[in-house]
Amino acid sequence: MSDIEAADVPWSHAVVMVCTKCSKKIVGSEALADDMKKDLKGELKSLRGKAVRVVTASCLDVCPKNRMALAIASRNQDTVALVVDPKTKLSTLVDEILRRI
Repeated sequence: MSDIEAADVPWSHAVVMVCTKCSKKIVGSEALADDMKKDLKGELKSLRGKAVRVVTASCLDVCPKNRMALAIASRNQDTVALVVDPKTKLSTLVDEILRRI
């Protein structure tokens, strides 16, 4: 047995990362990123099961002013960063994510 082994994961289709640093710049805490993660996770899970994972990330190095940065790493597409107005409707954001995975 090796010290490092590959493991199977249920979220092998895509990972969506929500930047916590953007949240801190906008509202002074990670609350916005945590809420966005929770909302996206619930909606994407209902549409795609566990195939799409939503996580927070400390910084995605996009740093938009008064907007949130999200990154989508998909097995079928190139990794892409999205710059999102935090007031964007959840359904609009979910549609954009699904279009890109």
